[in-house]
Amino acid sequence: MSVTIAAVEKLVNLFAMASDPSVNRPIAERKRSLFAGISSLISGDAWIWAAGQIQNNGFEQATVVLMDGGWSDERQRAQVLGALVHPSYQPTCIATLQEAIRNQNCATCRRPELLDDAAWHLSPTGKAWRAAGFDEFLVSVIPTEANKFNWVGFHRKFARPPFNEQDRLIVHAVFSQAKWVGTDHSVAVGCENVVKLSPRERQVLLLLLGGDSRKQVASKLKLSPHTVSDHLKEIYRKLGVVTRAELLSKFIPGGVHAGSTDLNGEF
Repeated sequence: MSVTIAAVEKLVNLFAMASDPSVNRPIAERKRSLFAGISSLISGDAWIWAAGQIQNNGFEQATVVLMDGGWSDERQRAQVLGALVHPSYQPTCIATLQEAIRNQNCATCRRPELLDDAAWHLSPTGKAWRAAGFDEFLVSVIPTEANKFNWVGFHRKFARPPFNEQDRLIVHAVFSQAKWVGTDHSVAVGCENVVKLSPRERQVLLLLLGGDSRKQVASKLKLSPHTVSDHLKEIYRKLGVVTRAELLSKFIPGGVHAGSTDLNGEF
């Protein structure tokens, strides 16, 4: 299937606005505009931009969500992103990921190309996504260096049809050519140290990077504020930081959620 002229025109216009050098916009804002625009173009409901690292044995070692958007509410966001860092939910595109890393080429796949309906619906990852109200997805893996990579996922809510080949071609065209999207520290500096965190500490970190306060994290994870404080102390220790600003700086430019702009606020 080829991409229609109308889709090409929309894509070119979107890319031109996101990368226009004559407009003074932070790189993170340009990326968020691009991801949200592509999601709208291919009728996605939510999107995630993340960085990852591969172990020597070829399996994913750590994932750090750098940007995301499109959620119905924060509960839904917490449920989905929490699953991403849970050890039971291994990546569904590990073979594609390994091939992309090995060849140092962008790879873009739709869910049915990675897992058939039966395998997806029975997998822990598939069950977690469906419980959060999502089902179909399209993912693009972008190798950056050695064993590191970025990936972007576009997701549709439960009962919506799969993404089609034109959707895949659009996403692949962008992320195989838009080199600036994967630069400027988009692979988080803190990614290597995230492997030191426990699954619960990763969930706490993810919500903190999303702009939640300690009390909000406690409420979403059904923990006491005291327990969250203990997790936060361990996160600070393992990542080698002492302040919120230092923590966020390890994940900037993408690590600050759209609603989180006050680096001096209290966790």
